[in-house]
Amino acid sequence: MFLAFYLLDHVVNFTSGASGNTSTGTTGDSSTAPDLGLPPEPLTLDEAISSSEREGWLDATVSEVCSLLEKGTFEVVDKPDRPVVSTKWVFKRKFDAFGNFTKYKTRLVAKGFLQKFGIDYSDVFSPVTKLSTLRVLLSHVAAFDLELRHVDIRTAFLNGKLDEEVYIAVPEGLHDLYPGKCFKLKKAIYGLKQAPRVWWLNLSTTLGKHGFVPTFSDQCLFVKKGKHGLVYCLVYVDDILFAGHAEDVQNAVDMILSEYDATDEGEARSFLGMAITRNRSKRTLKLSQSSYVADIAKKFGFDSENRNRKSTIPMTSDNPDLGFSLDHKEAGDFASLVGSLLYLANCTRPDISFAVGTLARNLRNPFTVHLKAAKHLLRYCISTIDYGLCFGGNINSANSVEVFGFSDSDYGSAKMPVADEVITRRSVSGFVFLSNGTPVAWQSKRQPTVSRSSDDAEYIAMANAASTGLWLRKLYGEMSGSFKTLTIFGDNTATLKHIEDPGSINRSKHIDIVYQFVLDRAIRNDLKFVYVPSTENTADLLTKALTTSLFTYLRNKLGVKSV
Repeated sequence: MFLAFYLLDHVVNFTSGASGNTSTGTTGDSSTAPDLGLPPEPLTLDEAISSSEREGWLDATVSEVCSLLEKGTFEVVDKPDRPVVSTKWVFKRKFDAFGNFTKYKTRLVAKGFLQKFGIDYSDVFSPVTKLSTLRVLLSHVAAFDLELRHVDIRTAFLNGKLDEEVYIAVPEGLHDLYPGKCFKLKKAIYGLKQAPRVWWLNLSTTLGKHGFVPTFSDQCLFVKKGKHGLVYCLVYVDDILFAGHAEDVQNAVDMILSEYDATDEGEARSFLGMAITRNRSKRTLKLSQSSYVADIAKKFGFDSENRNRKSTIPMTSDNPDLGFSLDHKEAGDFASLVGSLLYLANCTRPDISFAVGTLARNLRNPFTVHLKAAKHLLRYCISTIDYGLCFGGNINSANSVEVFGFSDSDYGSAKMPVADEVITRRSVSGFVFLSNGTPVAWQSKRQPTVSRSSDDAEYIAMANAASTGLWLRKLYGEMSGSFKTLTIFGDNTATLKHIEDPGSINRSKHIDIVYQFVLDRAIRNDLKFVYVPSTENTADLLTKALTTSLFTYLRNKLGVKSV
């Protein structure tokens, strides 16, 4: 612990003569989010210990050093005859999905971009769970009223042992203690290219040792047979969700706590910035990002005056291509705003997927018309800030899980102008899959080729939906032990005729063979394709801009509502 005490003593000496306010900045109720007037997060150790929050940053920094020492992360050696990877301290204030301040956090981070392939690292791949898998698990939890617990692994990357020899520079604040020296890493630290991989190998080995088996559908979803049924373990880097019978879940949590320096967060209330709200008596589980939308609004200056300018739909239908008047190039915040909205669309808001996808095609050359559309979309998100996904509440007495999908496509109307590019008139495919009436997987994407007719466009869209449908069928089968035929609804009779009557394939033989696998899957009864009227096809809002009345109807039918 000498290193931690040295750092503490160094900081105290550094700040003993500092003038002005030396308060910690942590007075008051720490459960509430700080005011917007807080200073920026420090970029260096000197900035951190000179700030009004220095005690909070100092405690976090000393805690990080203690973790490095306890894990036996490095040893002090002479500098080698090879480049040494630089390091820096990274300081962050942490908030939960409800916007509440939780803690100060400091990390010693290696500048991994300085590493050399074949010398400092080799393999770097590590899997990350799909957001669809998370929503499927939450749907399962709501359907069967399972216990849901959240565990956070502290300093997770420090657990992974390195195979390569990696040398890092002595970090800021410790130069006087180790002149002319460097650290040889025994274990990974944050910032190294291979750090996620070595942590993943460590964690998956530990879970396997205790009986958890990864599913074929998602390597980050593990399943184990417990005393009272199946126990599910979903991993996203250092955040873990356990679901199952209360006793089985408690045993799994105790196992992780015995293996790692981890925090039991209790019943899951947030995950990856998404708020989780449960009502066990009503058998509902709600997933939302109200705090995230509020943060975006603050970031882009949408004050109370702007908030009063409400939008009822993400994109107006009277001019879905946003016109062709490209007046002047608009740089600035467009890419950042669209990127922020893209995360929202991918997590909990399928109703904005088409609008975000349309705007994202102009990230390279945005114009005023595109920025106006992005701000219109942000106003819609603010107007529906409490909207999200609600699982459960409409489940029959058998506690079953019913999964089905919708597929749709427009036809050649994707003509939003992109500077310096030819208008291709490629169609947009859209699909959404629902579990007990709530979306778990969706997509709005422009097709890679130009379709010759509306049924060609619908056929390609149906094939895209079928790919995800087959994956969901396998995932649900692995979770329940029963593989059932999955139904996909479409509103184009010609497309369904191609599938029902394989002899009609000559009418679509020009379509790439990659899309023709739906015939085989239909024959094998893995997938079933059924007609639905266009007015009832919820995937319609993923393919085009709609009128307010139709959009609102389909959004409600989709299950995106106030939570």
